[in-house]
Amino acid sequence: MKNSFKDKFKRLCFEVVYIALILADVCIRIRQLIRQRFARRNVRAIEIDKLTREYCEFNKSHLKPVEATANAFVLMDCFPIPVWVVVNGILAHHLAERHAAKNCSYGVSARDPLTDALYESFGCRSHLLIRLSATGRKRRRKLFVDTIASLKSKKDLFYLSINGVQIGDEIYETFLRMFSKHTAELGSFKCGYAIFIALNYYLFFESFFAKNKVSAVVLSHDIYISMGILAKIAWRNGIPVYLANGYEMKMTTGPDQKFQEFSRYHEYFSRLPLEAQEKGIAWGKAQIAKRLGGDVGVNMGYSTKSAYTAEKLERQTLASNRTKIVIATHCFFDNPRAYGGMLFTDFYEWITFLGQISEITDYDWYIKTHRDYLPGTMEAIKLLCERWPKLKLINPSTTWHQLKEEGISIALTCYGSIGHELPLLGYKVINAGYNPHIAYNFNWHGKTLDEYRDLLLNLNGLGEIRDLEAVYEFYFVHYNLSKQGGFLFNSFEEMENYVGKDVNSNLIFERVIAGGQNFQDEAKRSINTFLDSGNFSVSEMLILSSSVRADQIHRGFSRSQYGKR
Repeated sequence: MKNSFKDKFKRLCFEVVYIALILADVCIRIRQLIRQRFARRNVRAIEIDKLTREYCEFNKSHLKPVEATANAFVLMDCFPIPVWVVVNGILAHHLAERHAAKNCSYGVSARDPLTDALYESFGCRSHLLIRLSATGRKRRRKLFVDTIASLKSKKDLFYLSINGVQIGDEIYETFLRMFSKHTAELGSFKCGYAIFIALNYYLFFESFFAKNKVSAVVLSHDIYISMGILAKIAWRNGIPVYLANGYEMKMTTGPDQKFQEFSRYHEYFSRLPLEAQEKGIAWGKAQIAKRLGGDVGVNMGYSTKSAYTAEKLERQTLASNRTKIVIATHCFFDNPRAYGGMLFTDFYEWITFLGQISEITDYDWYIKTHRDYLPGTMEAIKLLCERWPKLKLINPSTTWHQLKEEGISIALTCYGSIGHELPLLGYKVINAGYNPHIAYNFNWHGKTLDEYRDLLLNLNGLGEIRDLEAVYEFYFVHYNLSKQGGFLFNSFEEMENYVGKDVNSNLIFERVIAGGQNFQDEAKRSINTFLDSGNFSVSEMLILSSSVRADQIHRGFSRSQYGKR
């Protein structure tokens, strides 16, 4: 009887929280509407620069209107980054032609003037507002209360599913990013709001798919509530989700499929002619030598500081004979399970696990962040160090060269780039689950939690670092060979150089306009070839069809280039 009363009281409390969330959501929507109305009335806010207008006119004159069948759709998110818009605008338009469908974007509010102009230019004139019917709102209320009542742990949240669609991971990672939190906070109002928003998306698209024919989905990303839930509903319904950018195009039919290539890297490399392999290895050696020599941003445009300079600080580690182990941290807030298959729900849980291991081992434990760590990172690290006193924080400016000299021999990461950098300096690197290096033996890979724990408790049994020469093979495949599948650029590096590492630059519009009809024809041919191939990516298609020659290693695959600056 007491339990029954207690349960009823809890549900009543959850109902109150639900009502508060509705009010909060209404306030947020009103604020968005006011900002949008203000922007439309503000002449400066709606001014579109000359180059963007020229690009929009170019699209209208070169992309023919599509005769769409009633209730047939190609859905896409609003992501008006120029280098993305160019590729996905053409892709979405062509998919609409193929399926006689209507291009349609979606969002919680109307498109802003710039996005509206760009999307209308390639035929995406319709826009769905994420709104629930009375039936949907009634169902949302019950699902919310049932969900909140069922959550007992972070794992419960992460693996939360509705009718076989896992939405919990999208809620979890959206919460971290939206509120800059280092881990999930069950029972918090903010976490409740993330769940509320997720239910909106799930119920809206579940209903939309039931009433309409969705032929394809084109997304900027397949993660977070606003995109990941749509992707998963599409996959459940057998609808492909396309992920494309300036240097690659992928067609996915399930979660994390876009990273299946990691396990096939060696196979891809072995498909190349011998001369192409040799040139690829030489390219990999030269590039990684620059990175380990202290050059900034080598094949990593987002990096602003190097951890491999000749700079030296005061000693950071104890002068002991114990095994020294360093935890190389990641950004806590942005997509922790970026590649799928990580052993932990987030990075905070990962370091918590390592803190527990530190208490039962006789190692010297250290933590090192990136030199250009994001705000909020250090606060989370200090909390962890207070909780697990054996973890000692190293000055972020300390280089990996110095730490090796000080005797650190083991480095831990979930899936970071140190996996292909540090082995060349003599470090043994252990990954926590699926990662880009999974096809190679120059790292150790904890594929299950028990296996990972066993590796950490038996570091003396790891043996010597193996297959160091394969590091160069990996580097070439990861940064070059697997990023040459776009019709806009021959490589990621070429794209970065063209836009000056500014993905928001609209200089890319110049390239398209200068190409004229030839650009559109070449793009259409590339898309058709890919769609008919059955491969999951353009790069894979080209590699497996033996279309790569040695003279294409540095400049990418043969492809017409238009409007070069």
